[in-house]
Amino acid sequence: MINDIDRREFLRSGASLLGLGLAAPALAVTEPYPRIGGPRLRLGLAAYSFRNYFKTMRGKPNAKVPADQQIEMTDFIRFCAEHDCGGAELTSYFFDDNVSDAYLAECRKLAHVTGIQISGTAVGNNFSWPKGAPERAEQMAYVKDWIDKASILGAPHIRVFAGTHPKGVGEDEAERNASEALEEAAEYAGQKGVFLGIENHDSIGTADRLLRIVKAVKSPWVGVNLDTGNFK
Repeated sequence: MINDIDRREFLRSGASLLGLGLAAPALAVTEPYPRIGGPRLRLGLAAYSFRNYFKTMRGKPNAKVPADQQIEMTDFIRFCAEHDCGGAELTSYFFDDNVSDAYLAECRKLAHVTGIQISGTAVGNNFSWPKGAPERAEQMAYVKDWIDKASILGAPHIRVFAGTHPKGVGEDEAERNASEALEEAAEYAGQKGVFLGIENHDSIGTADRLLRIVKAVKSPWVGVNLDTGNFK
């Protein structure tokens, strides 16, 4: 059975950390997190680990999955419970595009009654588009929609991306765009009680760049969702 474990032992194991660096509501992103008591890290499982089995992939039927092996999010939650996982990340890619609020609420109920903590969800956005571009508005609407969905799920955190550089957008401009978009999204997320954790993914290949983007955001609802395997 997976229990709370000592932080040093957890880091030695090399396991991934979900939602590292999320700031407390009273603090700015760049200020330290005021820990109360000892570490409370628990092992969880991301739905993305089962991407080859979900019947839906980014809103479309996953034709690669044999019919007798297909799963949906409620099956994943049950799997986590059966294998004594402490938590689960319900990745957005594996919900139908038109997923109902009722189904999201059912996932929340199932997680609660089976003792699974929903650690968060994750989206595949691109915040590198310049302000005023229709693509930027589309990406913002997409993220805000999932902030609403996370609130229904009871998910306290959403993994977000800075995204890849659009054609004609330089590196410095893309960084500014990402920070500005992240701050706008965070203002909405804070109203729903949802943290946004930016992952070092796509164009973020170094810790320095990740920190520049995050530190430019003036919101206590933004932090880092660290993936140590993505640094170049």
